[in-house]
Amino acid sequence: MSKLSFNLEHLVNINIEAVDTSDFPDFSKAYIDHAGIETWDGEYRELTEEELDIINSDYPDFVNACVFEQIDVV
Repeated sequence: MSKLSFNLEHLVNINIEAVDTSDFPDFSKAYIDHAGIETWDGEYRELTEEELDIINSDYPDFVNACVFEQIDVV
């Protein structure tokens, strides 16, 4: 598992792609297309492709939770 330099809880503007509701509750093809992070000093930046790849591959439970929030099934 790769290490991220931030906590996933600080992600904002998360956009999920490939949500197939017939795959409920797994949403195995869903992934985070883009997201931003608010840094410790109040600045904002978009995540890099590498960071998105790490999240999508190493944190599937987080991605799944984001899908549930996006489709409003929390």
